[in-house]
Amino acid sequence: MKELQDSPEDCTQCGVNYAKFRQIQEREAQGRAQDKATAVALAKASPQVRAALAEYPGAQPVVVIDLNMNFWSMVKFMVKWAFASIPALLIIFAIGLALSIAWSALLGFPGTGKIPTGNVPGASAGEPADSTYLDLPSEPDVAYFLLKLQKSGSGSAEMEIKRNAPTGVTYQALGVDCTTRTISVDANSATYDGMVSSRAAGAKVRPPVGSTRDFLISKACR
Repeated sequence: MKELQDSPEDCTQCGVNYAKFRQIQEREAQGRAQDKATAVALAKASPQVRAALAEYPGAQPVVVIDLNMNFWSMVKFMVKWAFASIPALLIIFAIGLALSIAWSALLGFPGTGKIPTGNVPGASAGEPADSTYLDLPSEPDVAYFLLKLQKSGSGSAEMEIKRNAPTGVTYQALGVDCTTRTISVDANSATYDGMVSSRAAGAKVRPPVGSTRDFLISKACR
């Protein structure tokens, strides 16, 4: 009786405290119920949520329904965001440029100085021995060769061009006015001698920016 009066919540033989034992049992039951509810919720969750929970144990999915920030805090955030995007854009640009150069060098597209495959024509009678390949981006399937360029002090120039297209080779004599950026076709022949013999001043026109003749004007007026 004295032992029961001194410690009514303790077992005098085993030393277990009945109140604490009941609390432990309740916590274990609550834990099992919570684990079961979590398992049910996880089974219903999307694959992305399950992957996130697997990578970050204990993480809780969050749904943002609104954003309330101080105006100047948002300004600072946006400025930091803008500066942070600059390196990313530079990296993307560098990767794109490297891929473009590699692709162009491989296929011989304009901008590389490499003559497109199959565009190395033979020489016509009377054609100058030395010619310069013109790398023009406006016509990737046509090879242009500069045979002659003669400039005058009045801001004009005369060019002799060899044009090798899939349809055939033509020789053109061009007159260029660097002041007005106009150009004329003074002769157009399938042979070099035919171009020379049929040369006559043609009407000067101003070609569209970025066209083949616009690039030829830039080449002649450098």
